[in-house]
Amino acid sequence: MTNQVSLLDIMPTILDWFDISLPQYKLFGKKVRYTGKSLIPFTNQERHEEVRDVFGSHSWHELTMYYPMRSIRTQRYKLIHNLNHYAPYAIDEDLYLAPSFQYILNRTHQSLPIYWFKTLHQYYYRQEYELFDLKYDSIEANNIYSDMKYNNFTKMLKKRLRGWMSATGDPFICSPHSVLEDTGEYKSKPKCLPLFNH
Repeated sequence: MTNQVSLLDIMPTILDWFDISLPQYKLFGKKVRYTGKSLIPFTNQERHEEVRDVFGSHSWHELTMYYPMRSIRTQRYKLIHNLNHYAPYAIDEDLYLAPSFQYILNRTHQSLPIYWFKTLHQYYYRQEYELFDLKYDSIEANNIYSDMKYNNFTKMLKKRLRGWMSATGDPFICSPHSVLEDTGEYKSKPKCLPLFNH
C-alpha cells in the first residue's frame, strides 16, 4: 500500500534532515499545531504501515480570486467542501489566457461541444460537497456525494475534516452556513452561530 504525502510535510522533513526541532510558538494566542510529518522515516524503511489521510486547503489564488475550499483525501476517496459554492469559481489571469481555457470558453460561447468531462457551467458552479471514488474515477468526473450508500461514510469524512479545521484554527470552520464567534462572551468557548442562508 502506498502512503500519501502533503506539502505540509516539507518543513518538518527539512528540519528533521538537519536535526532541528519544530519551533514552538503561538499564533493569535493559540499554540501552533503542526499537521505535517517528516518524511525521513519513510526513506529509512522498506515498508511503513501507517496509513494517513491528507488534508487540503485553498482560499484564493490572487486577492480577487476568492474561493475557499477544504478537502480530505483517503487512500481511495476525496471529499471537497466548497465553502463559497454560491459564487462561481474564480478564474485567474494566467488560466484565462491559456489556450486550453480559451478553447473551452470560445466553444462554449458558440454552443459547440468542448470534449471535456465537465461543461463550463459545471466548472464554475460547484456543489457544496464533492465526493470522488479515486479507484474508479481518478479524474474526479463523477461526484458521488448525493449517493445515499455513501451517507455514513461522508458524515465520517466531514467529521474528520472539521476536526482538522478545528485543530489548525481554520477561520472558515463554520462556513458557509454559520459564522465563527470567538470574541467577547464566546472567547473561552468559540461557537458557530447560524446565518440562516440556506
